[in-house]
This record gives sequence, C-alpha cells and structure tokens, in this order.
Amino acid sequence: MTDIYVSSAEELNTALAAASAGQHILLEAGEYDDIALWYGLGIDLDLEGVTLASADPDAPAVIHNFEAKGVSNLTIENVVFDYDAVAGQTPFKRPFEFSDCVNITLDGITFDGDLAHDVSVEADGYATGIGLSVRGCTGFTLTDSVFETFMIGASFGNSVGVTILNNDLSGMRVDGLTFTKMQDVLIAGNTIHDFARNLSAGDHSDMIQFWTNGNTEAMSNISIIGNTLDMGSGDHTQGIFIGNEALDQGYGTEMFYQSLMIAGNSLINGHLNGIYVGGANDLSILGNTLVNPDPLAETTDLPRIRVDQVSTDVTISGNVATDIWGYKDQSDWLLTGNLTTLLTAGKAAEFVSSDATVCRRFAPGELGDSFDFTQARPAPPTGTSEFGASGDGMYATGQSGSLENPPTELTDFTGTELNLFGPALEFM
Repeated sequence: MTDIYVSSAEELNTALAAASAGQHILLEAGEYDDIALWYGLGIDLDLEGVTLASADPDAPAVIHNFEAKGVSNLTIENVVFDYDAVAGQTPFKRPFEFSDCVNITLDGITFDGDLAHDVSVEADGYATGIGLSVRGCTGFTLTDSVFETFMIGASFGNSVGVTILNNDLSGMRVDGLTFTKMQDVLIAGNTIHDFARNLSAGDHSDMIQFWTNGNTEAMSNISIIGNTLDMGSGDHTQGIFIGNEALDQGYGTEMFYQSLMIAGNSLINGHLNGIYVGGANDLSILGNTLVNPDPLAETTDLPRIRVDQVSTDVTISGNVATDIWGYKDQSDWLLTGNLTTLLTAGKAAEFVSSDATVCRRFAPGELGDSFDFTQARPAPPTGTSEFGASGDGMYATGQSGSLENPPTELTDFTGTELNLFGPALEFM
C-alpha cells in the first residue's frame, strides 16, 4: 500500500476521504494552523486503522489546533502539537481535543505549551491552556509523549478504556493529569515533574487527580502503577489525589471508587498529601515510596498516605511514607509491611545504599552505576556500616537492582517486600 503525502489541512481531508484501511498518511514538514476531523467534512469518520504521522520524524509537522469529533480507529504519531496562546485567551483553552471518539492512539507526540499574557495578574507569565482534552471516548491510548508548559497537561472525562503509558510531563502550573467520570483506566510508567506554580493564586495543584464533583456514577477499574512523581527543582504539589466530593454532596457507598490500585509509584515531593483517596471499595495501595527531597525544609512537608476511613476492603502494604492516616481498626482493612517511622523529622528520611551512601532521593546521576535496593533503613551512626532495622521494628527487604535495571516486581506485597526507587518503569 502506497503512503500518501500531504502538506495542508485541505490535502489531508482529501487523503482521508480516499484512504484505505490501514493507510499511512504522512504530513510534510511545516506548520498546520487548524485540522478538524468531524462529520461536517462529509467523509466516513471510521478511518479503519489509518495512521497520521510526520513524513520525517526529524522534521515533524507542527499542528497549532487539532479537533477530532466522532472519529474512530485513528493513530497519530510523531507530530508536534504546538499551542500559541493569544493575548487574553482563557487559561482553560483546549487547543487539542478529542470528543466522542473510539479507538484512538497518540504515540510520540510533543505537546508544546505557552505562557499566558494579558489575561490577569494571577495568570500572566504562567503556563496556560489544557494540553490534551479527551471527552466521551472509548479506547484511548497515549504513549511515549512529552508535555511541556500547560496549565493542565491532559484532562480526561466521561471515557472508558484509557491507557496512559511512559509519558513525560513538566512545567505545569496546576495539574499534570486529571480525570472524572472514568472507567477502566491504566496510568503507568509516566514521569511528572518540575511544576511551575503561581503560589499566590491558591491553585489546587496535583500531579495526578481524580474527582467526582457532579458525578452520578462511581468510577471503577483504575490502576496507577510505576509512575515517578518528582517535584525536582520546581514547586511542591499534591501527588496522587483521588478526591470523592460526591460523598460531601449527599451520596453514599454507591459513589465509592471501585477496584482502585496504586502500586509501585515513586513520589519525591513536599506536600502532606502524597497519596490521598476519598471513599473507595476494593482499594490497594502497594509498594509506593513517598519522600521529601529535603525533609528538614521549613516550607514543605513530609508526604503521607491518607485514605478516607469510610473506605472498605482496603489493603495498604509495603509502602514507605511519613505516615498513614485513616486506619481505625476497620475489620476489612489490612496494613502490613509499611515503613513509616524512619521518615519522621530528625531522622531526615534518609536511605542508605549498600556502600553506606546517604541518599534522600534516588535520581539518575546521584548514585553510582550499581545500587543495592535490598535495604531501606535510617542512616547508620557515623563511622559504622550498620544496617539497622526500620519502621515499627520491621526489617525491610526488596529486590536488588541498579539504576539501569531497577526492581520491577509488583506481585508480593503481603510481607515486607518493597519496590524502591529507580527510573520510571517501562510498561508496554
């Protein structure tokens, strides 16, 4: 099958009308101001596996506005979605939007944002716009893409079967990833870091956020696995925030999150809410590591795990965190193998490598080529190599690994096994 080359939005529309199932349509290098795929084009919007990509990945096509409505079976690869904010534009502008679509894949996309100007004192000079908006979609996959400089990186709503793998988000003002009215979601192997907040604007900033405000149906089957959430040199934020405002609006257990797993995530941040979960049923929080890169700093806090105590069928196991809130001897809660006391102030949340190097954060380049992940404990006394016990007198063991080959096991959390730091895991 011969590839089709196009160099304008008009040529693209013509190519889509004539494309065969599985056709590759390649965008020549250049800038495309507006691409809109919707019923008004008069073409069949079931594209039957068409791939839209840059003709030359080293000189990718740059698209400034893109909208797909009612499109099915489309893959977009290796293009740049570049948002140029106009003066006075609302910070909630959605320049790249998918609505009522089925089986969409975005792979290797660069989402390049912008700063607001001539909007307001609170907005001007800060990242603006929503990088990716997905509404009312079934089967949406986002992989190996980069988001930089948006108010919100990506926003998902009223969708089923969403997969978000191995993406990088940085320079956000308010949120990294947000979700509402969702079913069947996998968020894995992503790196979210270095927020640039307006600290005087009262923003509720989260790296990953779910909410139920205004919802009438519970969200279910959500997995947040193996992500790295790192404040880096940016501003502190909440980490994974699973809000359940519906419980404050008169709803009961019918609005609990159902089948929610938060496992193997590394959070390096300075906010109390490292992991927060509102009312949920069948909740597993397993093998996460939450630390503050500077635990003695006066302007940031030590991150904790907090679960609404009304939640049911809860397992919290194998985590490293400052504290765990919510357990009140509920009969259907299991807490086991968690390390908390070693992260209290005074012990400085220090971890010790096999060569007795003190590490407050395990970022590539800060350790040698090899690191023994099998020990997690407070720093030993000066002049000794003692590997002390930690956390309620429990001795913690985990997998051995290195920065190039971090531990990846996420299966045994019933004892004291831990999955500690490493680069964001790759999930394919």
